[in-house]
Amino acid sequence: MVVIGDNTQKINDFISQLAQQFSIKDLGQLHYFLGIEVHKLGRDKFLSQHKYALDLLNRVDMVESKPIATPMPSKGRLKSAAKALFPDLTMYHGLVGGLQYLTFTRPDLSYSVNYACQFMQSPTVAHF
Repeated sequence: MVVIGDNTQKINDFISQLAQQFSIKDLGQLHYFLGIEVHKLGRDKFLSQHKYALDLLNRVDMVESKPIATPMPSKGRLKSAAKALFPDLTMYHGLVGGLQYLTFTRPDLSYSVNYACQFMQSPTVAHF
């Protein structure tokens, strides 16, 4: 989760300035936008992509998968010359793209996701 400080007065001033130039509508407090949940706790706001991550797992039918402590094996490397190509390139590309967006609030996944991106041209079942 990412914490953002509260700047309510500055935001209200900015909205007022925008309203003078453009026709805008205030939709109230932000709760969910572009896959990012916003939770207010006192003066702070916490950003989370929990729902987005669950939706991503549902999309590839991996909700029941067991969690692990590290997102990638600490030993061994995947080779691009593996034999069994992944049958659905569109699904692999969509999943890796979705994981890249997830790294906004989960930077600990960045290395593993970027490693998976290296095999976008011809991913194998092992890469998936």
